[in-house]
Amino acid sequence: MRPLAAAAARADREASRREGDRDVTLGEKARRTRNKLLRAAYEQFSATGYRGTQVADICTRAGMSVGTFYQYFRSRSDVMTSLVSDAVRGTLDLPPWRLDKGRHGVRELLRDYVAGYEATAPFQGVWEEATHVDDVPAAVRRDLSRFMTERLEREFRRARRTGEMDRELDPALLAKALAAMVDRYCYLTYVFDPPDEPVSIEDSVDVLEHVWCSSLGIDD
Repeated sequence: MRPLAAAAARADREASRREGDRDVTLGEKARRTRNKLLRAAYEQFSATGYRGTQVADICTRAGMSVGTFYQYFRSRSDVMTSLVSDAVRGTLDLPPWRLDKGRHGVRELLRDYVAGYEATAPFQGVWEEATHVDDVPAAVRRDLSRFMTERLEREFRRARRTGEMDRELDPALLAKALAAMVDRYCYLTYVFDPPDEPVSIEDSVDVLEHVWCSSLGIDD
């Protein structure tokens, strides 16, 4: 199973906790405990980064013991993967984008991505950091990038067959270029090097929409 699908399946299956050598399905109280740990992890990661966060820090913020943490999660990497699982599942559930929706469809696609990124910017930075430290977050993020690129490539191949797109353009390379451009733009603008005056979502979408529509030959 590819890493992206595994992360989505993780979000779909019912969570459990360990009691001795066996896994026990979560009751209502245990589910609240697990959610409290997840919220504490999200806040701690966002505040101190991935490298700067230890399991003990998460437990202190949650007001729980380290032993309680290990009933629900195996490691710092495990809780990080749990946090991104819901977002991954949401990505898999998105309806396919179609080029024939024109400029409005491009703007809608880009706005969804930019708005989601901007709203979770601190955590996006942590996830980026985690990919350079732990193999599991890295594998999920790499596969998520491939999944998004593959979706674009399939649509570009369809559009090239029907004459909606320039036949000289390579669908695979075009998909990779446009997807990478959006992801790096968001990372630089909202995480790595944000300007003193924050860039609004609409201003970002305006610029990205112009580049995409120019590349794809979409008229006003």
